Amino acid sequence: MKILKRYFLINTLFVISILLLSNCSTVSVSIAENKEQIQSIHKVAIIPFDFKGKENIGYEFANSLSIYFIQNNRIEIVERNKNQLDKIIQEQKFSRSGLIDEDTAAEMGKILGVDAILIGEGEAMTLGESKDIVNKFKLKLINVENGVIILGVIKNPGVEWTPGMVFKYIVGFTYIWNKSDLLVQSSHPDFISEVTVKKVLSAIGKVERKK
Repeated sequence: MKILKRYFLINTLFVISILLLSNCSTVSVSIAENKEQIQSIHKVAIIPFDFKGKENIGYEFANSLSIYFIQNNRIEIVERNKNQLDKIIQEQKFSRSGLIDEDTAAEMGKILGVDAILIGEGEAMTLGESKDIVNKFKLKLINVENGVIILGVIKNPGVEWTPGMVFKYIVGFTYIWNKSDLLVQSSHPDFISEVTVKKVLSAIGKVERKK
């Protein structure tokens, strides 16, 4: 009986925790409520992001985003490697501040032959045993035809409390996985890329389903 009570208590706490933390996401998406504009976006170029002294994280994050977008098939990602992008930036005399900004994104997107271009900047941190994490970022998806910002994504510092992270935290009773462990896991470029793509595609889907 005591075992059953304990099991019930743990499950109850788990469910309550998920409900409470489900609204504690560090990633938020703002999107223009323009169905026609959203549906016109098929090809997107992702420009490596400026991550303040952690250039490798900017490229790793951009690459992970590309992979998850490709897996979901909604948006076609036009690949450009670092050397190609650097050549275009130098030839066109684009700004290297954040790689490019909103004023030049549309022009660069046309050169790359895409409908929209994803630009952004962020901040990376090193925790523990030289583990680099994505601390925060701001992304913007720019329509190359008119320079309009289609959507924006912001990540704030902290643990990304997905159901899986909540489960680890509760089941581990903070001994197996403490909050610092979860911060490292949930802020890894690959993990946060998957979360970001899911939220972006969900926001796009909501707009497309509107009558």
